[in-house]
Amino acid sequence: MSLRSRLVLALVTVAVPLVVALTWARGVLDERTEVDLLQRFIEARMEDGRAACEADPERFPPPPRPADRRFAPPPEGRRAPRNAGPEGPPIDLFAYDEDFVSANPRAPRFPARLRQPLEAGADRADERFQEEGRAGIRVAARMPWGEGPCAIVMAIRPGSGPQWLTRNQLITAGALALGLALAVFLAAGPIVSRVRTLQAEIRRSARERYATPVTVKGCDEIAQLAREFNDAGDEVRRQFRAVEDREQTLRAFVANTTHDVMIPMTVLKGHLTALCEAEGSPAPELLRGALEETHYMASLIQNLSASAKLEVGELAVEFGEVDLNALVERVVGRHAPIARRTNVELNLAVPEEKIVARGDLTLLEQAVSNLVHNAVRYGESGGHVAVLLDPGTDGAWRLRVVDDGPGIDDGLIERLTQRSVRGDGARSRHPEGQGLGLHIALEVARRHGFALELRRSEYGGLEAELSRPTP
Repeated sequence: MSLRSRLVLALVTVAVPLVVALTWARGVLDERTEVDLLQRFIEARMEDGRAACEADPERFPPPPRPADRRFAPPPEGRRAPRNAGPEGPPIDLFAYDEDFVSANPRAPRFPARLRQPLEAGADRADERFQEEGRAGIRVAARMPWGEGPCAIVMAIRPGSGPQWLTRNQLITAGALALGLALAVFLAAGPIVSRVRTLQAEIRRSARERYATPVTVKGCDEIAQLAREFNDAGDEVRRQFRAVEDREQTLRAFVANTTHDVMIPMTVLKGHLTALCEAEGSPAPELLRGALEETHYMASLIQNLSASAKLEVGELAVEFGEVDLNALVERVVGRHAPIARRTNVELNLAVPEEKIVARGDLTLLEQAVSNLVHNAVRYGESGGHVAVLLDPGTDGAWRLRVVDDGPGIDDGLIERLTQRSVRGDGARSRHPEGQGLGLHIALEVARRHGFALELRRSEYGGLEAELSRPTP
């Protein structure tokens, strides 16, 4: 429910009972006024009518005079009966003795509800009645002389229902409630408009990471809410700056550390390779193990650096022409010593014509290196790894890395490109791995518009295909 509807509903909920109460109070006040008028009418008639009443009580009162009707005008909003004349319905007047008995045979029996208060000592009693198809108000007053056939006089004025239920009063109450609701509906328009404007500015500020404050207008509660939001936005921006500063410091540390470590790591790999290939190398098995671990550490450091940049979207792609034939040959040549040390046969097949891709040479070489490294490292002794580059039409190509290593469940293959997800066989044979290689390869493919697909190879192992589909 909208704010404007809530305000209107709240006003109607409060206004309707209030209007009903005021209407009821108006009706009660009108009735008291009518009772007072009837009492004055009785007193005025009996000032010069006592003698006539006591002289001939059986025929009292005489026919009413036109002036008598002015004491009891018709209720507001009611139409006078046709036989009542222009000033309202006629008033019946009857006299009773102190025992509440009238000598006039036309007089009605004295009502018990009026008799009880008069017997208790009251000077006046009144009631509104509705009986036998008649309705109206009755007022009985005790005369100052208090005895004789005219000790008590009762005036009866016909009417139809309580004063507070007249049609005009109900119409007035309904119109008042409707008018109040309409006034609130219109008055709430500027408030609702300001709230909606503030809501839109808050959404815009949130999209801009609270860099733009919301507009503050006025000095009411809505303006105070806008000020509080701006204060909260300042604090959020301060927190954002602190987090960004820490992340920038961490990224700089990782980048500097990667650079500082990779230089001696590359030198160490060269020395170990030379020792392994030299004649009479001491402890060749230890050297081969050291070379394999050095190669793994270098790949891991590069992947950690790339992963940190991927997390914050800073892995920039510098597009250029990349010779895929030469790239594959370099990657296979780099992994050949590791494959030989682990007794895995690593082969490649590239076409005679050069295949050129548009992309970032460093990122593409790292992605292909991750695919080859994954196949060699997790292959079995005596197994095979094949790197196949095939051309397509209209600039399309595909690069496949196929191995006959341990199988992986189909359900797990779909999750291998997620960060830190590795196969069960890989976890048991190389528990120190971080599961970053395939995740980085997928991100590099996405940023180049290439496709990376993993599936079970026809030889039982894993087949990774990096491709540029036909446009």
